[in-house]
Amino acid sequence: IRAIDADVPRGSTFFITDGGTYVQRAMMEDVERALGKRALVRFGLPLGVIQTVSVFVEAYGKMRNKAVMLTRDKAAGLMQKYWVASSDDAQRALGWKPEVTWPEGTKKTAEWYREHGWL
Repeated sequence: IRAIDADVPRGSTFFITDGGTYVQRAMMEDVERALGKRALVRFGLPLGVIQTVSVFVEAYGKMRNKAVMLTRDKAAGLMQKYWVASSDDAQRALGWKPEVTWPEGTKKTAEWYREHGWL
């Protein structure tokens, strides 16, 4: 919302983070807690498997006209060895500050998904 009226170049993009540093396993555990169940898969998969599965999941979603969690774009992000983001630019340019931590956000997101029939 703040970006609409902000004096920033058209097409500017910003990362939005809570400022914390998280490892993927801990993030997965936060998501599991938010959903109230363990992930079906809790071990690493070969990159080729992830890419292949994402193609089929995305096609399934298109055929059923449903949102899916694993797309080719999401798979590309998952395959990165390290992924670091900072919201410093958003805070500076938009006067924005994070109000929710990752664990709180996963819980709120799961609740929203449930309320809207996505889970």
